[in-house]
Amino acid sequence: MLHSLYRGLTTVAGPAVRLYLDRRRAAGKEDPARQAERFGVASHPRPAGPLVWIHAPSVGEANSVLVLV
Repeated sequence: MLHSLYRGLTTVAGPAVRLYLDRRRAAGKEDPARQAERFGVASHPRPAGPLVWIHAPSVGEANSVLVLV
């Protein structure tokens, strides 16, 4: 049930999000070459071979994950 609600809300909000990002791009706050990444389209092809993704969005998380890397 919650998944359906989430999917419905994100589908309805999609045009508003696109408009918001277009305005940010026009104001110079978004890199036009990377805007597709906001919608899940990668700007670079995936490298060949095994790959491990590590998500560390903040400086503290990036510093703590350096030990793993």
